Amino acid sequence: MRAILFATVALALTASSLQPARAELTFRWLGNSGFTLTDGTTTLLVDPAVTSTSPAKWLLPWQSVQSDEQEWDYWAGRCDIKKLDATFINHTHTDHAIDAPTAVRKHGGILAGSSSARQIGLGHGIPDSRIRVMESGQSVQVGAFGIQAFETPHSPHVAGILFADGDITKPLAPGSSPWDYRVGKTLSYWFTHPEGKILFQAPGRVLTPDVLSDLRPDTLLLTIANRPSSEMLIQNRILPSGARRVIPLHWDNFFFPLERSGPPRELWLQKTGEFTEKVRTLAPAVPLLWPEYCKPIRVDGGGS
Repeated sequence: MRAILFATVALALTASSLQPARAELTFRWLGNSGFTLTDGTTTLLVDPAVTSTSPAKWLLPWQSVQSDEQEWDYWAGRCDIKKLDATFINHTHTDHAIDAPTAVRKHGGILAGSSSARQIGLGHGIPDSRIRVMESGQSVQVGAFGIQAFETPHSPHVAGILFADGDITKPLAPGSSPWDYRVGKTLSYWFTHPEGKILFQAPGRVLTPDVLSDLRPDTLLLTIANRPSSEMLIQNRILPSGARRVIPLHWDNFFFPLERSGPPRELWLQKTGEFTEKVRTLAPAVPLLWPEYCKPIRVDGGGS
């Protein structure tokens, strides 16, 4: 009897050891709305913009901008970016797109986004064969990740005005004016993977009609800049989504270089403390995870 018991236990342990290890989905923040997602085999990059565009660059008409490759190399190393399979752009203002061609050129993969993102890639020497124009509702498979784009228009910056509005209609080369980085289409992305579902909502508001209303993510990556109110985001996105965790994005000050030590520098008027208190009051069961630059956060269905 004892021998049978030992044999049964041994067979169970052997079977367990033969089961493939489940992937662990990991998020790392690159500042603003930039981040990586990886399952250990495939790595996706979104909105790479560690190169800052200072207020002077916007105010002085003769100023130009281009990717700071030394700054990119530092943050790519710190965030453990080696090989990329795809880079996605949500819209084509400098604070979301300026380092995308550098990332693709140095680490590989495709560049995906709107037709304006394509013009940035072409102007920076990325061949058209490595560029994927995403339309609303369109999906692409990259490794075990499925990625679907949804058009969610950019909010006005102030008094109903959207700065650098319109599309980029011709290849945009390094050394262009920041005003040439026009917004293009703004895309939110729905990431599905056998180990979890992740929604990246690009604008800091919920629009009508709400094309994201039927999505039920494990992790909600929520931009909070220029939000009409914290209550609106909580009541119209966080609670209906049923997300197991919320990671706020687009709240640090992208006009200045990322802080290499110490906490991120908060963008003016973002009121992160107020947002935290509102979530605690209105959605107390939802963990709110404030990211730190390059610090890994588990975002699979079993993460905490």
